[in-house]
Amino acid sequence: MALTDLPAFAVPLVWDWWLQFPPATGSATTDAKLRELSQYFGRTWVHGEFSPYLWTHFDNNGPRTTNAAEGWHNSLNTHFGTPHPSTRFSALAAKMPV
Repeated sequence: MALTDLPAFAVPLVWDWWLQFPPATGSATTDAKLRELSQYFGRTWVHGEFSPYLWTHFDNNGPRTTNAAEGWHNSLNTHFGTPHPSTRFSALAAKMPV
């Protein structure tokens, strides 16, 4: 299910419909855990604090990944020679092109 590709207004509609017919795994323990996860997701990401308007990509014309940030961090690691520098970070970062 790709909820991120739906228009934000449609996410609650599709989510609530999907909950009427949840897939069964054949394991009562796994089914219970999936119900708990589904309740959390619905409560938090569909109907809660983080509205689908914040995270859907339906009308997004910009980047959909963090590749730009990953590339910038990779260049930092290359300049430092280590992924976790301990000193002079801000001085070197200030000299790097953005």
